[in-house]
Order: sequence, then structure tokens, then C-alpha cells
Amino acid sequence: TICNPFKCLLVEYNLTIAVCTICNPLKCLPVEYNLTIAVCTICNPFKCLPVEYNLTIAVCTICNPFKCLLVEYNLTIAVCTICNPFKCLPVEYNLTIAVCTICNPFKCLLVEYNLTIAVCTICNPFKCLPVEYNLTIAVCTICNPMKEEPVEYNLTIAVCTICNPFKCLPVEYNLTIAVCTICNPFKCLLVEYNLTIAVCTICNPFKCLPVEYNLTIAVCTICNPFKCLPVEYNLTIAVCTICNPFKCLLVEYNLTIAVCTICNPLKCLPVEYNLTIAVCTICNPFKCLPVEYNLTIAVCTICNPLKCLLVEYNLT
Repeated sequence: TICNPFKCLLVEYNLTIAVCTICNPLKCLPVEYNLTIAVCTICNPFKCLPVEYNLTIAVCTICNPFKCLLVEYNLTIAVCTICNPFKCLPVEYNLTIAVCTICNPFKCLLVEYNLTIAVCTICNPFKCLPVEYNLTIAVCTICNPMKEEPVEYNLTIAVCTICNPFKCLPVEYNLTIAVCTICNPFKCLLVEYNLTIAVCTICNPFKCLPVEYNLTIAVCTICNPFKCLPVEYNLTIAVCTICNPFKCLLVEYNLTIAVCTICNPLKCLPVEYNLTIAVCTICNPFKCLPVEYNLTIAVCTICNPLKCLLVEYNLT
């Protein structure tokens, strides 16, 4: 379903539906790094180098989700929630909950690239190659989020907001603010797959293998954003808006417009975890382990989007 969404090196690394849901979503190097459903849900989602870096559900939820270089970089639930989610090079770059929330989420090359809470919120989230590409809070919001190799690919605040967030291969694929908003956010293989503002807004955001899977503005808005294997899983505008954004394994998990808008965006294991429009909007977007962690519309909108290990971390 969403199990093993990325390709694995060997056949035995391809997990089946029997032993994983979203556990071990990225490939791990040795077999023993493949966590089973028994010891992880979203804990340790990315591979760690040594065995001792593989955190169990007991000491992490989304704390230290990416691998760290040294043992002391493995933060426990005591000193981080979503603070310092990405690895930093020296020890002093490991921000604690006291000086960061989502500030400086990605590692920077030099010390001067490490933005403090005083000069950034989500500005300059991705590292840039030369110093002059490191945008400050004065000249960027989320403009130029990804590093570009040549100088001319580095968009300034004058020609982009979130336009062309990902680098494109040839120069002519670099869309300016005049011809795109979030259209064609990911690079496409062939020129004809590069949609212009005339035929797409966020339609067909991900490239599809055959041409016939490339939906036009006539049959989709954000419907069927991810490619599905059989043709019958490709929903049309008639039965979905953002309903069923991820492909489901069984037909009965394919929600129609009648019972969802953005409700239940991620698949849940048991049927009773599939929330209907009556009890959620964007509430509980990620599955929670116990039933009592499934918040209703009464106490949350986007509250508790990531599961927390302890009850007191569940925000109301």
C-alpha cells in the first residue's frame, strides 16, 4: 500500500503487507535493519549506520528521525520533539528545544550558514552553495528552497515565491513567477510532460510512467496526485477532490466525495481508524497508535499532526 514505497536493493528487503504498514519506509542496508511492525510505527523511519542507532519505540517517536553521525547526536524524547530534525555537523550545531522549533531544519556547510531563531523561521531551509545564495529573512520566505548548481538557477525574491521549488534539468524548464504558481513542481522526463499554467495548477504534480496517466486540468485538480497501478484506481474529478490522495490496497478503502474531503488522508490499519467527514477535517492526519490518540473535530483542526510518544505531548 504505502509499504516499501522506495525501491530496495535486494529482493528480501521488499517488505510485504504482512510485516509492515509505514514501518521502515526507506530501504535499510542489512537485513537486521528492516524493522517489523512489532517494534516501530514511524520510529526510526530512516536508516541508521550502526545497529545501536536503530531506535526503538521506547526511546523515540519522531525525535531524531534522520541518522546522526555520532552516538551523542541521537537525541532522546527528553531534549527534542521536532527540534533539530536533520543532522548537524559539529556538536554545537545540535539545537535544543530552547533555541529552535523548526529554525535551521537542514544542515548548513559553514558556521555562518547556521541561522538562529533571531533571523529565521523557515527562511533559507535548504543549504545553498555560495555565501551570497544564503538568503536572510529580509529577502526570502520560502524562495529558492533547493540549492541549484549553476548561478542562473538561483531564483531571487523578485521572480519567485514558491515557483520552481525544485531544480529542473535544462534552463528552459526553470519557470518564472509569470508562468507558474506550483505548477510542474517536480522535474519531468520529457518536454511534453512539463505542464504550463494553461493546463495545470497542481494537477499532475508527480510524473507518471505512461502518457495516458498524465491528467490534464479537465479531469483533475489535486485528484489522483500519485500514480496508481491499475487504471481503475485512477480517480476522476467526479469522485474526488483531495479525497483518497494516496492509493489504497483494497477497493473499499477508496473513499468517495460523499464521505471525505481531506479526512483520512493517510490509510489506517483497521477499518475503525478510517475517519468519516462527520468526525474530522484535517484532524488526525497521521495514524496514532492507541485509539485514544485519535482526536475528534471537537478538540483539533491540525492539532497533533505528528504522533507524540506521551499523552502530555498531545496538544489540544
